Amino acid sequence: MKAIESKAESEAKARRDAGLTEDDVNRIGSLVMDVITQRHMAAVLDLAGELKKLEEMQARLKPEQQKDLAPQIEVMRKRVEETEKLVAVRKIHGDANVDLVLTREQDLMRNYQDMLRSFGGKAQ
Repeated sequence: MKAIESKAESEAKARRDAGLTEDDVNRIGSLVMDVITQRHMAAVLDLAGELKKLEEMQARLKPEQQKDLAPQIEVMRKRVEETEKLVAVRKIHGDANVDLVLTREQDLMRNYQDMLRSFGGKAQ
């Protein structure tokens, strides 16, 4: 119990020293989770790789079949672009905030993967 109290006290002191409220810390946590979760899912799903495979398949089709597949590829291309550029997260949190989180992406991704492992999830 003392360890938990000590940790809570240390966190509260660090928050006060940084001039942050608990609400600020929660908003920062939400921002970080939104960015890192989307980056992790993009890596796991490999949407860019799937798009490339679809485009390669399209290139082997007859012209009329290529034309039929083109709208699906365009939708996929847009989805890849939006995912890579974090469009939805930027709408919620703002470009500057997302860009700031991305400066620490490697460390945050490592922490996220450690968290997944601790809960028995699969880290990528």
